Amino acid sequence: MVSASTSERTSAGGRHTGGDRGLAMVHQALAAGLKPPEVAGRVFSAIAERRFYVLTHPEHNRVITKRTEAMLAGTPPPAIGSA
Repeated sequence: MVSASTSERTSAGGRHTGGDRGLAMVHQALAAGLKPPEVAGRVFSAIAERRFYVLTHPEHNRVITKRTEAMLAGTPPPAIGSA
């Protein structure tokens, strides 16, 4: 595995230049994401139910819980994928 330094990953203008790999990851995330009408429905439901947070992916709730517990305990967050 080759690792680039921060200066190699960031252009002079301060923008991320992750190259094709970074762009591919963004496209993959967008393709897998919820469609705007579905998000809107969830937001409207949350407003109607007076919920402050709109968690669109309940499968991540355990990770959110573990991270919040670590914050409250003053400990480092759990490693990604360990929750």
